Amino acid sequence: MLNKSRGDYAYTMLDVDGRITDDTIAKVNAIEGVIKVRVI
Repeated sequence: MLNKSRGDYAYTMLDVDGRITDDTIAKVNAIEGVIKVRVI
């Protein structure tokens, strides 16, 4: 996990083993303050 901030914004990168489900992406996106979720 890596977390960086710049002014009022921050980003967090997670390295996850295995597949990320659409349900997990939706749950992370529903967290207050989350602007965007991107899966690479």
